[in-house]
Amino acid sequence: MQNTFFIRRIVWPLGLALLICLIDAAALAQQRDSVGRQDSVDVRDSLIDTVKPVFRDPIKRIKERGRESISEFKTDKLAIRQDDLLEQIKKNIYNAKAYLKRSIDTADVIDEMNAIRRWYNMAGEGVFTNKGPVETHRNLGTTTKIYEELLRKSIARREEVDKSLKSLMRYRNIIDSLTSDSALYAFSNDSVQLVQYIEKLKATGQELRPADSILEQTVPRIRSLQLRINDMITSLTAGLEEIENYRVAVSYRSFRQEVPRLWQKPAQHRSFNDIFQRSAAKDVLSWKFYAQNNSGNITMLVILILLSAYFLRNVKRRLIKSGVLHTDYAGQHVLRVPLLSAIVIVISYFQFVFPDPPFVFSAILWIIVAICLSLIYRRGVSTYWMIAWVLLVTGFLAACCINLILEPSQPERWMMMILSTGGCVYAAYFIFNGHRDELKEKTVVFFLAFMGVQMLAATIGNLYGTYNFAKTSLVSGFCSTMIAVQMLWTIRLLNEGLFLASEVYKGADRKLFYVNFDRIGKSAPTVFYIFLLIGWLILFGRNFYIFKLVTDPIQEFFFRQRSVGDFSFSIWSVVSFFLILSLSVIVSRIVSFFASGQAALQSKTHDNRAGIGSWLLLVRIVIIGLGLLLAFAAAGIPFDKVTLILGALGVGIGFGLQALVNNLVSGLIIAFEKPVNVGDIVEVAGRGGTIKSIGFRSSVLAAYDGAVVVIPNGDLLNQHVVNWTQGSTLRRGDVAVGVGYGTDLGKATEILNQVLATHDKILKFPAPAVLNTAFNNSSIDFQIYFWLPHSRDLMQVKSDVINAIQKAFREAGIEIPYPHQDLRVQVMKQPENGERNEDKLEQG
Repeated sequence: MQNTFFIRRIVWPLGLALLICLIDAAALAQQRDSVGRQDSVDVRDSLIDTVKPVFRDPIKRIKERGRESISEFKTDKLAIRQDDLLEQIKKNIYNAKAYLKRSIDTADVIDEMNAIRRWYNMAGEGVFTNKGPVETHRNLGTTTKIYEELLRKSIARREEVDKSLKSLMRYRNIIDSLTSDSALYAFSNDSVQLVQYIEKLKATGQELRPADSILEQTVPRIRSLQLRINDMITSLTAGLEEIENYRVAVSYRSFRQEVPRLWQKPAQHRSFNDIFQRSAAKDVLSWKFYAQNNSGNITMLVILILLSAYFLRNVKRRLIKSGVLHTDYAGQHVLRVPLLSAIVIVISYFQFVFPDPPFVFSAILWIIVAICLSLIYRRGVSTYWMIAWVLLVTGFLAACCINLILEPSQPERWMMMILSTGGCVYAAYFIFNGHRDELKEKTVVFFLAFMGVQMLAATIGNLYGTYNFAKTSLVSGFCSTMIAVQMLWTIRLLNEGLFLASEVYKGADRKLFYVNFDRIGKSAPTVFYIFLLIGWLILFGRNFYIFKLVTDPIQEFFFRQRSVGDFSFSIWSVVSFFLILSLSVIVSRIVSFFASGQAALQSKTHDNRAGIGSWLLLVRIVIIGLGLLLAFAAAGIPFDKVTLILGALGVGIGFGLQALVNNLVSGLIIAFEKPVNVGDIVEVAGRGGTIKSIGFRSSVLAAYDGAVVVIPNGDLLNQHVVNWTQGSTLRRGDVAVGVGYGTDLGKATEILNQVLATHDKILKFPAPAVLNTAFNNSSIDFQIYFWLPHSRDLMQVKSDVINAIQKAFREAGIEIPYPHQDLRVQVMKQPENGERNEDKLEQG
């Protein structure tokens, strides 16, 4: 565009001026040569008269035209700039409108903040307002959990509001910056261009006005909402700090009198009905918040229960088919109702995954387990101990109901007294009344004794006004005993389940978990009882605030961020890394264990396409690969650094671990190319057997003689492997037999065909063949060929065919010759004339 301007405005006028000068010079030259040529003079004068008004002063006119051209260029440039500014304004207006549509709804945020304020006031009842005669551990703990959840919700809302306000302010600043540009207010001298530009400004103003009005209304409203949320966060933070001080103070005076003695006049401040309703509202709210935050864990819990129930159901079906399932389920209680057993086992161990649950949440899980155990063992224990169990469950339910009451009252204290006294009598009766020989888990007696001590402490504490100590002792006594019994029965169920699974899934892969399955069923592994003790101590300690004082420094040690150079980590991230890797390996072993069992079952049913067994290695690689990625993510290790580490390790592996890498890569090749599958019948280096598993480094071959052969994957690829079941399960068999030279060959052939036709496992197609192959020294040989549906039947069918041939030939009078030699010796007498003759030996 600038080049065109230069040519049109500068070069062209200069060229025209030079042309006129040349014409003038030519005319003067012609005048000198021919003065008399009047016509030429007239032409020159006419031309000069024509151009002289325009180029009277060529240099001055050129400068004027240059200034005009520059002015026009600036005008064009300004118009382009104005159009660009208007387009940017329209674009940002559109973006602002779109963001306002998908931005936060201030009405919803206001409603939520009103709800948070209402929950804040409700949870503060009995702590900050309408205080009772004494603060209780349960009330403070429940209020703390509610406040923590409200604080989390408020902080999340504040982040959304801050983000929304920041975006709106950014759009507003951009639009203000564009509209304040001086280029927008520079107008052209051309009336036509001026009218067109004013129309554009009007259109842009019509689009800008609504968006600017909405921004003007929304930004102050969001600022006000931001202040309100910050105020709520400040109140919640201050409330949590004050509650923490209360809890420390209550913990320090646990053994001091807090309320009047039981026989004295109570300092009642509110009715029991009011206290009960307030407590129920708080408990429901805390359960609701916790369930919402742990919906993922609850979903995983349900999935594990369903998978465990499906597994136990399959074990039960197989035991029914094998006829070893007892009608009374003696020693097999885990299979009485698989779903209930799965609920008990999974909840008993998965409850430790839930972080710091409120009491109401844990109590629901314990009650579910108690009900399931009652249904499972309703006929599996003696009547005496079943009555003891029912009474324990009843007392446990009563203790849970009492613990859900968050503030003290006189009716509650009398209920506590009745329950603690009854607990003392219960523990003493069932400890000293015998019948221990009927008790399968003798450890229960020790927990009953511990419960009796706590019931006695609760009774004394309640009498003398140490309310928090008495209530904690009462609830922890029943809960700890119930948890202990549940865990002991859970270990028994788990032990039975593993033993029955080991009976169903027999084979070389039973050692995948490094568990001695031969001992399972007789006695539970010691590690189960170690987990029981640790779990019981954790659940028992949660009843006391001192447990939090002990565990908080431990948590701080594990979760505190540490730095090594530019890399930050925590002890828990390192533990999570190895824990996730271990879990992925365990899951891959579980898949391998049951896939191997399924492959063995399909092998027995002659179903060679082994389903997941064929893809077992790939499935395990995927599981461990995902576990590795999750482990790196949990540890916070950047993936760019992971690639550097793997590259460095690759160099060392390439030089020092060539054989191992060769086997690993060979395993991947086997997984993709599938020269062998799990369940295939193969021969490797003259050794025949069935492929039981294909691992990362090696494969397992179950030989025909019962030996387990571990073959490196590299050898499995490099050696000549004969796979009898790769393309088809059909297997050709052959038998050689000979008949004497005097035998009728047609009759012998007919007999052999009849033998082959009568065997039910020899296929009709491909048809068997009977061929004469050779004249031997003692016999005429037959070679018999036949096809079988599966190679596993070869040895048995060959034995059957040989026996049938021998029997049929004997009945038909056909002799099966065997190689033999006749030796004849002839002795010659000595001649009388003394001549000596040599002995002649004739061999025939």
